[in-house]
Amino acid sequence: MTNYAPPDSDTPLRAVVLNGSPSASSRTRVLLDALQARLAQVLPLDTRFIDLPDLVPHIGTALSAQHLPAPAQDTLRQIGNADLLIVGSPVFK
Repeated sequence: MTNYAPPDSDTPLRAVVLNGSPSASSRTRVLLDALQARLAQVLPLDTRFIDLPDLVPHIGTALSAQHLPAPAQDTLRQIGNADLLIVGSPVFK
């Protein structure tokens, strides 16, 4: 488990917002942005945003994490080191 600073601390929490929508300008991203902004009003956050469309070219053919190119491995590290992970995925009907 990752240690993190309590909410009343000045040390920001490492937050990662992962947009699972195939479109970076989707309603899912708008919702994630609003959620992150609201949380940032009450918690000190150091936020990284990850959009699936930006990641897909780097993960398409990899069969394991060891075969991922550097940008995708960096993304995995950011997710693994996060104190707070906010994930959004669209629902298709």
